[in-house]
Amino acid sequence: MFEELKKAIEEQESQIVRCAECNSPIDLDGECINPDCENYFLNSGSIIEFSATAVREIKPVVKFELGKIVATPGAIDLQNELLACNPARTLLDYLRRHAKGDWGDLSEDDLAENEFSLKEGFRLFSSYETPAGKLWIITEHDRSVTTFLLPDEY
Repeated sequence: MFEELKKAIEEQESQIVRCAECNSPIDLDGECINPDCENYFLNSGSIIEFSATAVREIKPVVKFELGKIVATPGAIDLQNELLACNPARTLLDYLRRHAKGDWGDLSEDDLAENEFSLKEGFRLFSSYETPAGKLWIITEHDRSVTTFLLPDEY
């Protein structure tokens, strides 16, 4: 199951823009995806200039542990479709949003439930409308597993 995802990611390697500091991929927002890198900065898509020192001072922290990250067959197919639409867009972009508490396309009630669940240690749910279709991400209450899945696989 993960071999297909691994192969798709390897195929896009030559097209990925890399961070000058650590050689990790840069996402569509122009951000290094390596949280240990001095250039890692979650700026919600704005284009800004910053020094490595400033980033260390204000770098946001992931809001919760993700645990083991797994994907259903449908999510792997969606990943391949995302790569066909835009080789720079991967499931990792949505995982990053989920991990920082951007729950995606949820109702006000579901957003409030996630904020409550984050504080109380319950399951966390995100929903994103991607160019290739709807994607759900669920992190279990004990933060042991985070799953990429499609709504019809729930």
